[in-house]
Amino acid sequence: MASSSWSPIWKYDVFLSFRGEDTRKNIVSHLHKELVNRGIVTFKDDQRLEIGDSISAEISRAIQESRFALVILSHNYATSSWCLDELVMIMDLHFNKEMEVIPVFYGVDPSHVRHQTGSFTFDKYQGSKMANKVIHWRQALTQIASLAGKDSATCENEALMIEEIVEGISNKLFVMQPVDFSDLVGMDDHMERLNPLLSLESEDEVRMIGIWGMGGIGK
Repeated sequence: MASSSWSPIWKYDVFLSFRGEDTRKNIVSHLHKELVNRGIVTFKDDQRLEIGDSISAEISRAIQESRFALVILSHNYATSSWCLDELVMIMDLHFNKEMEVIPVFYGVDPSHVRHQTGSFTFDKYQGSKMANKVIHWRQALTQIASLAGKDSATCENEALMIEEIVEGISNKLFVMQPVDFSDLVGMDDHMERLNPLLSLESEDEVRMIGIWGMGGIGK
């Protein structure tokens, strides 16, 4: 019987939001590699062409189909209207409890993001036709700066910071992963033989389970 409660259909575990000219060849490249190595399905726009005033339908769809957003807030992030539009959508999903957001302050002061100062100022848009958009951009930046994340200035080194980010996401994904054996054929007999061996009623012993088989068969 189908559940009456609605749950989102995720295509990606993580959506990477970043300013390519700042981060594509350093932290984003390393983050993406580590995420993929851990089996975390990650969307990274490798062919970004910022044409027009709005983000592409592909990007918009990828954001909506992701569980997590990793937002790399770098020096030139706020110079891209595309990055800022992504951020507005990401924060909307976050406050609707449809996405978890992790900010990474990469070479920028979190207070500059929170108060839109330094490289995050919007002075050039004063009196422009984009004034209404700027209101939403400012709100999204203020919101993300209030979330728990990583600050490169306070981390021992970049490699350790990346390891901690990936480990944190991996642990959360494991907890979030639903366990449903209803569609697995032939599992009942296996579980009947396994349960007595586990001695689940015993509280005095630690037991270890080993799963053996050929690689790539979905153990």
